[in-house]
Amino acid sequence: MEEKIFYDNADVKVTSTRFIVDKATYPIANISSVKSTSKSAGLLKLIAIILILIGALGLLSIFDSEAESDVTVTSLVFLGIGIWLYRCAKTKYLVMLTTAGTESQALESKDKNYIDAIVAALNNAIVHRG
Repeated sequence: MEEKIFYDNADVKVTSTRFIVDKATYPIANISSVKSTSKSAGLLKLIAIILILIGALGLLSIFDSEAESDVTVTSLVFLGIGIWLYRCAKTKYLVMLTTAGTESQALESKDKNYIDAIVAALNNAIVHRG
């Protein structure tokens, strides 16, 4: 029987017999179920907002009294790190496989459509297997 390809790009390949991701190969016959899930970046965003507030309050304090330049630099550092963290904090989407009763994470991405396409391809491969 010829191997049918359900999904193929530079990083991931799903065929009727194999799921290849990074340097790992999962036999489709060993996969009992597949699902997508997400990991929220809520805590990281909260930390980022706190850093932004600390930085902003520090900058506002220079208007109340004669603040030293160290306070301004420190406030700018807090503000900058907070903004950077907030921009980096994105929800991550995961491909979860169940094999032999054990669930494991096979792939992670910030692109939900990419993960959904791979999950759909894996489901098609499982159905094709019969």
